[in-house]
Amino acid sequence: MSTALIQSRLPPGPKGTIIGGNIRQLRAGPLDFFLNTAREYGPLASFRIGPKRVFLASGPDLIEQVLVTDAKHTSNTSEHEHSNLCLEMGWLQAKARFGSDSAS
Repeated sequence: MSTALIQSRLPPGPKGTIIGGNIRQLRAGPLDFFLNTAREYGPLASFRIGPKRVFLASGPDLIEQVLVTDAKHTSNTSEHEHSNLCLEMGWLQAKARFGSDSAS
């Protein structure tokens, strides 16, 4: 399967560099990067961190589907990683809904 065909089937997301993907934007401000990506690309976005493709699920229904309904497909992920992911996603949802507490 060609790279163009694979990329056309991926959820949309921010463009990164050829080598590092979106690592620079992520390091500059993780919360801003996640919030801006969710706002611009919707409840399911994809981006790269180095060679790894990462998916950002930011809608509450989609998060439930990924972490509860389809959890069997992530059997290689430890409970600790799932817990951290749930906490991070819940926190991001709260920040997106109620706004940032930082003075900008």
